[in-house]
Amino acid sequence: MTHNKILSTEELLESFRAVDELDELRRDLERRRERGVATLVDGVSTSFSDGWDKPDSPLTDLLLRRVKHLAFGLGLPVAAEDFPAIAHLELYKKRDEARIRTLFPSMPADEGSAASSDDGEISVLLAAQHLRTVIDELPLADDSTSSANDGAPLGYIPTSAFNCIYRILREVLTVDLPSGHFGAAKAGENGGTLSTFVTTECARAIGRLAALFDGTASMLQEVEQITEYIELVDDATSLPETPLDQKWTEGEIGRSGIALATILRDSSSSSLLRVDTLPNALDSVSAAQSVWEGLRRFCARSLAQAEQALEDIERFRTDESLTNQLSTSAPPGAGPNSQGSKQASSSLSRFALTSTPHDFAQATILSVTRVLEELSAQATSARERPRVRRAGKEGLRHVAVILRRCLGPMRSFSRALLFERLWQVSQQNAQDRIHDLVFAADTAGSLGGDWATGPFRDVVKTALDALGKAGQFPLGPPFQVSKGGKEKRAINAHVIRALAHVAEKSEYDLSTDDVRRLALSLESDAQHENGKLSWTRVGASDHGQSSPWVSAVNLLALDRLVRCVDAQINRQVRGCFLSFSPESLSSKPRIRDLICTDLGVASMDWSERERAPVTHDLEWMRAHVLSAQGRRVKSTVSSAILYGPPGTGKTTLAESLAASCGVPLIVIAPSDLLRDGPDKIELRTELILSMLCSVTRSVILFDEFDPVIRTRKKVDPSHALTPLSFLTGNMLPRLSRLHEAARRRSFAYLLATNYLELLDDAAIRPGRFDRRVGIYNPDLASRMCRVVSQLKTAINDPDIELSDGWSERAARAVVATRGLSLATLASQDWFILPRSAGKIRASSLWSFVVLGEEEPRWPLPSGTSDWSSFGAGGEDKPAHPMALAETAELALCAWWEDAAEGCSTSWIRILEVARSDRAGVLEKYRSDVAALRASRLRGIRGSEGDSTLG
Repeated sequence: MTHNKILSTEELLESFRAVDELDELRRDLERRRERGVATLVDGVSTSFSDGWDKPDSPLTDLLLRRVKHLAFGLGLPVAAEDFPAIAHLELYKKRDEARIRTLFPSMPADEGSAASSDDGEISVLLAAQHLRTVIDELPLADDSTSSANDGAPLGYIPTSAFNCIYRILREVLTVDLPSGHFGAAKAGENGGTLSTFVTTECARAIGRLAALFDGTASMLQEVEQITEYIELVDDATSLPETPLDQKWTEGEIGRSGIALATILRDSSSSSLLRVDTLPNALDSVSAAQSVWEGLRRFCARSLAQAEQALEDIERFRTDESLTNQLSTSAPPGAGPNSQGSKQASSSLSRFALTSTPHDFAQATILSVTRVLEELSAQATSARERPRVRRAGKEGLRHVAVILRRCLGPMRSFSRALLFERLWQVSQQNAQDRIHDLVFAADTAGSLGGDWATGPFRDVVKTALDALGKAGQFPLGPPFQVSKGGKEKRAINAHVIRALAHVAEKSEYDLSTDDVRRLALSLESDAQHENGKLSWTRVGASDHGQSSPWVSAVNLLALDRLVRCVDAQINRQVRGCFLSFSPESLSSKPRIRDLICTDLGVASMDWSERERAPVTHDLEWMRAHVLSAQGRRVKSTVSSAILYGPPGTGKTTLAESLAASCGVPLIVIAPSDLLRDGPDKIELRTELILSMLCSVTRSVILFDEFDPVIRTRKKVDPSHALTPLSFLTGNMLPRLSRLHEAARRRSFAYLLATNYLELLDDAAIRPGRFDRRVGIYNPDLASRMCRVVSQLKTAINDPDIELSDGWSERAARAVVATRGLSLATLASQDWFILPRSAGKIRASSLWSFVVLGEEEPRWPLPSGTSDWSSFGAGGEDKPAHPMALAETAELALCAWWEDAAEGCSTSWIRILEVARSDRAGVLEKYRSDVAALRASRLRGIRGSEGDSTLG
C-alpha cells in the first residue's frame, strides 16, 4: 500500500501530538524493560540469594533463558555461564528415567526414583516451553571446539527437542472426551483441561521451528547466490576471455562480503545455523562454502539425536502398552460396574485414543529423520555440489511443510473457538472467557496469516473494553488442577503479551489510554526499589520476595508491548507522508543488482584517496537497519548524501536499500514544508523532523532538499531568496537529533540533491550525514565490467547457448547504452541476465547479445550532456567532476566504436587493448580536462576525507 498525501498543518499537528504521546509512553516502557531485565540478570548472577524466591521448576529456567536473549538484544552485559546451562535443560535424556517420566508421566516409575509431580502434571506445557527455548539456543556439539575457528555454523537439534515435538503433536492430535474437541492441548494428562493458553504455547513452539527451517532455506539461497557471484567475479580475472578491471573485482567482492556477513549474522535469529565468527570480505568464498559444510554437520548431528529420540519414543510406547495391560486387568470377581472395572475401561479408552496420534507423531519425527539423513550426505565432487545444495534447500522447506501440516488442527480449533468466545463475550457478557478469546485469536492469526481479513480487531476492542480501570483482565479458567486442588492459570501478563501481538499484526491503533492501562496492568505486582524492578508472586500478600518466574513472564509481555507501540508509531508517521510499503517495493532492484556507476571516473587520478563504491555504503546501511531485529553486524553508516545530475538513479538507490531491508520507504520533499505557505514553514519543519525521529526499521529519503539546507555564504545574485532559504540555521540541531535517533532506532536516511556545492557545509558534516556519494550514469568501464560478468554466467550455464558473434554484439551493447541511468540498467533484460534462455524477452539487450536476434531499440539517455550547468565554469566556481568525466567518456566511447568497427580480432582483444590504453587515452584529453578547470571542488570530500569522485 502506498500513501500519497500532504496533510494540512492542523492535521499534521494532531498526528504529531498522537505520535509524541505514544513515543513518550514507549520511552517509559523501554526504561522499565531495561531496568527489569538488568534486575533479573543480576538476580541470576547472584543465584537469587537476596530478596528472591528460589527457582524450583524447569519452567522457570526456560523462561530465564528467554530473558537472557532479550538482554543480549538490548545490549546489556550478560554472563552466559550465570544462566542455567543447556545441559541442565536437557530434561529428557535416555538414561535419566525421572526426567523422561516428567515428559511421559504415564510411564511406570522405578522404585527409588522420583520425578517432580508438578512438572509431570504440566508435561505438555513444559515440552512447548522447552522446545521454544532450545531451538532459539541450540546446544554446541561435542566436537564444536575443533571447528569453531573455521567459520562453520555450530550446534544441532537435541534429542529433547524431538521428544517435545512428539509430545506436543500427540497431545493436540488426540480427541478429547467427552467434548470431542480435536486440535487442542491440555497442560498434562492428570488434572489438565483443554486450554487455549497451552494450545497457543504449543503452536508457537512448532510454528517457530517451522519458520526456522524455512529461514534456513532462504538464508542458504542467498548464500548460494553470493557464492556463485563471488566465484564468477573472482574467476573472471583469470580467464583470458573475460579481462575485468581489478578495482571493479575487488569492489564487488568487498560488497558481497558485507552482504554475506549480514546474512550470516541474521542466522542467529532466523535460521537453525548459528555462525560464531564473521568472514573476511576477501575470504567470502571459503566462508560461504563453510556454511554448506556446517549444514551437513548440523544435519548429521541432528540425525543422531533424532534416531535417539525415536528409540525413546518406542520404548515409552512399549512401557505404556505394558502399563495399559496391567491397568485394564480387572480384579478377580469384580462386576462390570465396580470401581476397578471402570478404571480399566478408562485406561483402555485413553490408550486407544492415543494410538493414531502416536503413529502420526512418530511418523512426523521419522519423516524429519529421513530428510536429515539426505542432507547429511557429503558431495563427492564439484559436479555433485549443485545437486546436493539444491536438495538441501528443498529438504529444509519440506520439513517446514511437514511441521506446518501438523499445525492445521490447532488452527481449526482456535478459529472455531475464536468465533464462539467472541459471541459469548459480546452477547452474553462472559468476561471470564476473555483469556480464551485472546489466546484463540493469537493462535488462529499466527497460523492462518489472515490478520487483515479476520475478526482480530474486534477481538482487541472487546478485550480492551473488558480491561478494568486498574488494568486487570477478569480471572480466566484454570488450565490445570493438581491432586491437592491447587489451580494453575495464565496470569495477566500472558494475556497482555498475546493481546499486544494480535494488535500489532492486525494493525489495530491503540489509544494512549489503552497503552497506559496495559502498562498499568504490568505494574500490579511490580516492586521498585533502588532503581531495580522485579515482580512478586501474583496475589501474594507478602511483597518482600520477588518471583523469577513472574518477573520473566512480565518482561516478555513488556517487550511485546514495546514492539506493538513501535509498529503503531511507524504506521502513523508513514500515513502522514508519501511512503511505500515493502510489498510495493518488491519489484525494485536489490543492492546486489545495482551497478557500480563510477569505475572509470574513480580510476582517474583526481583524488588523494579512493573511497568504496556506493554499493558498499548501502550494504552497511542495510546492516544498520537490520540490527534492530537482533542482528549484530556493527555499522557506523546510517545516513548519506546522494548527489549528481537529475535522472542518474538517486531515488533508485533509496528504493533498492528499502527493498533489500524489507522495510518501508518514507519520502519527504520541500512541498511537505510549503503546504500551508511561508508562515507555517518553521512549524511544519519542526513537526516533520520530530516525527521522523520516532520511527524504527525504515528508510527515509529527503528528495530534492537543496533549498532547505542551502549554503549561508554569498550566493549567485541570480538565485533569488525563497521562504526555505531561512531554514538552514535551524536545520542543524534537527539534523543532529535525527542522526542520533537513527543510530538508536535503527533507521537510515538519505538526502538526494543535484548540487552538492550549494549545500551548507555545517549541515552536511559528520554527525549529521555519514557519507557523501556522487551518483552518475554508469560510465564505460562500469558497463563493460557488468556485461562481461553477466556473459560469464551465460558461458557457464548449460541452458544458455551463445550464438556466433556474441562478443562483437556485447561490445556494441556497451557502447549503445552510454548515458542510460542506473534505474534503467539495473532492471531485468538490460544489465541483469535472466536465469534461463527461455526467460530472455524478445527485442531486449540479451536477445541481441546472447541469441543473436535483431538489435533492440536503445532507449534515449536520461542524463544530460551539458555539464556546464552543474559547475563546469566560472571564475568563482570550480569544474564539476562529471564534466571532466564526460570528456573522458566521450573519448573512450569514440575510441571504442572505432576499434569495434575496425578490429578483425575478437572482442576480447578489444577489451585488453582498451584496458591497457586507458591511461594513454586519458592523457591525450588531459588538456581538455584542464580547460574545464580540473581543480578540486570545495567541500567535495566525504566524512573521512574521501573524494566525491569515488
